[in-house]
Amino acid sequence: MADQVVLSDSRAGVPFVPEALTSPRHEKGLSGARLVVLLSYIAAAYLIFMGWVNRDEVFPAGMTPLHYLLGVIAAALMLSLLYYPLWKVVGGERWKGAMRWWFRAHLVFGAVAPVAVLYHADFQLGSVQDQFSVALVFLVFLSGLVGRLIYARTYSSISGDKATLESLGRDKAYAKYKLATVCEFASRLRSSLQAYEIAALSPSRGLFDSLCRLSSFGIWTTWHEAAYRRQLNEEIAYEAHARRWSANQRKSVKADAHKYLDLYLSSVRKMGGLSFYDNLFSLWYALHLPLLMMMVAAGALHVLAA
Repeated sequence: MADQVVLSDSRAGVPFVPEALTSPRHEKGLSGARLVVLLSYIAAAYLIFMGWVNRDEVFPAGMTPLHYLLGVIAAALMLSLLYYPLWKVVGGERWKGAMRWWFRAHLVFGAVAPVAVLYHADFQLGSVQDQFSVALVFLVFLSGLVGRLIYARTYSSISGDKATLESLGRDKAYAKYKLATVCEFASRLRSSLQAYEIAALSPSRGLFDSLCRLSSFGIWTTWHEAAYRRQLNEEIAYEAHARRWSANQRKSVKADAHKYLDLYLSSVRKMGGLSFYDNLFSLWYALHLPLLMMMVAAGALHVLAA
């Protein structure tokens, strides 16, 4: 069962500690890779806006070597977008590190490709074929943004590995065990958390029920989690007064207790939404990949017709 905590890794013989506790720096701020992706999207939005505003003043009439170069860059970027989904099928678990690199490159190329396409066309879309091609580029771009949001719900923000009920269950059980060890006096809080867990992880009755629950899940969990943190502070304050703890003792217990409480609540919250987002991600992927293929095909037709 998930709550039967394995305190050591049977293969390595070392204590089990969730990565969320051993790598706290990844939970705060942006990593270098995320910063690059974010800056690429900001730069792409800025270049598209400035190009559109100044389209009648900046761009020369007719095709120049720069236009052809931008067209080649756009074509190369669109072709490279196919590499990540193909690598997932071919590489598998053996090349997980390379898959993560190509995923980030996929995000950056997906932001840069629309910019190259629009500047290649001077922001002037004459023929129906050109309009259709550019529409596909931006449809794939928007689809990628939606997919990235869903991806963040189904994959670990730390390691990039796919979150599973098993891994989240281990984290939850570990946090519950450690919280009970640090705060053995907080029996009222543990009872409240057990009721919270049962309510959050109760199975949904179909897709519509999942949608209704998810629409209120964030507000519901935020309210309850704030109440549990206040309750924990109250129980620690009472125990500190009863046992005459020093300020350092109280501070140490409070820090550890909140660390494990946050891990527990985070694990339960992710487990509650994982099943729905996993199905939604599969549906999104089934729609995004054909759009990507259509975009590449439209680009190839544009090159052949030129």
